[in-house]
Amino acid sequence: VFLGKLLDIPVVVKVTRTGEGSQLEGLKSRSVFENLRGLALKRATAVVAITDEVVRGVKEFGIDDSRVICIPNGVGMPEDMPVRPIGCKLVVTYVGRLIPRKRIDLLLKTWANLRSAVPLELRIIGSGEELSALCDLIEVLGIKSSVIMCGELDSASVSEELRTSDVFVLPSNSEGMSNSLLEAMSEGLPVVVSRIDANLSLVSDSKNGLMFSCEDELMQCLQRLIDDPSLRLKLGSSARETILRHHSLKNVCEKYLLAYSSLK
Repeated sequence: VFLGKLLDIPVVVKVTRTGEGSQLEGLKSRSVFENLRGLALKRATAVVAITDEVVRGVKEFGIDDSRVICIPNGVGMPEDMPVRPIGCKLVVTYVGRLIPRKRIDLLLKTWANLRSAVPLELRIIGSGEELSALCDLIEVLGIKSSVIMCGELDSASVSEELRTSDVFVLPSNSEGMSNSLLEAMSEGLPVVVSRIDANLSLVSDSKNGLMFSCEDELMQCLQRLIDDPSLRLKLGSSARETILRHHSLKNVCEKYLLAYSSLK
């Protein structure tokens, strides 16, 4: 940012999340580094915020309305929506870091109480500081036979896992705009997500996904999708349409080009 000012070149800063552990939360500390980062944010030509929640956070930090641009994350659109067989194994997938705010422990405790007429499989894709504790919890809950810890996968492998899944779940208590959620929706997966502001920018409850506020609601949402293939298809198709209309890379790139062309 400071180099851009020196060379008289416009500089854009992107802010992706508010809340615990976020960039904006860090700026409240009194460290020299965070003070410099806060000053850089205030001196930027423009600030891109990816959700309305982040827009509010940026403005509360003191950035003028005229310099804040809301542009969501985007994702490449698969050419087609995979046909998912009904009556075989039913796969629920999580993709993301294994850290406390993702609440994988909540997901595992819920998983232990689900019931289905067909075999269930939970795929947890990602790595992080909670891996060992989560593996221990899987043992304690007695669900090792139905939970697969996939580890961290490359993007192509993640896409393949999503295409062979039936439901996507994201139990986080804090997000920016989850790229994993975007990708799952683009694949036509019905999604179950926590009722937080970041997810409300993507998911409309019972229209293109299901939302929960507590452990009991998470179990109810997952059980509904396990029991109702037609609901899975309906929500998954609507989710894909949401991404196609508002979050395709083409749409997002056009918004960035428009924003850059307006900078002085």
